[in-house]
Amino acid sequence: LAEFFPKARIESFQLPIYDLASDNKKNNTAYFLVDPFLDLSSTDANQLFDYAASGNYVFLAASDFSPGLMDTLHIKTANRFGFVRADTSWVNFTNPVLRSSNGYSFHSPYIEEYLTSFDTSRSIVLGRTNRQAVNFIKVPVGEGAFFINTSPVCFSNYFILRNNNAEYTAVALSYIPNDVSAIY
Repeated sequence: LAEFFPKARIESFQLPIYDLASDNKKNNTAYFLVDPFLDLSSTDANQLFDYAASGNYVFLAASDFSPGLMDTLHIKTANRFGFVRADTSWVNFTNPVLRSSNGYSFHSPYIEEYLTSFDTSRSIVLGRTNRQAVNFIKVPVGEGAFFINTSPVCFSNYFILRNNNAEYTAVALSYIPNDVSAIY
């Protein structure tokens, strides 16, 4: 993170989201959450929404989201588990300038989660899986935005160290403005 955001103060917290995101004086900062399951209360989800609306960025990478968070963001997710013909799956960006010719691969079923429903009038699709399912979107909120990625494994060391996958992680993070003052 320090390489991608050289001007940002990077802080790690184990406090509830409400404790940090309720400070309305913050702007041009980013809150980065990666977890297989983001179990946030409706109160925390609403606080993150207000945090983004006041000029901040929230980057969420999870395979599954709590109902309160999905309701706040108007999203639904699903996954494809079971027997698949290939032992790998991949993700890629929708922007032709950022898209990799071969995609970014990983062993199935780790990147088989996707968004089944989101506000298409406000959201921008940033990435898809090899089955063309949407796995990465930007949702503008007030003066800021949410970035929602359903492939948290793409931000793990195991994924980053495989093939050219570090490039995926770097490009995904590049959607957050590089002049943010802090990353939480």
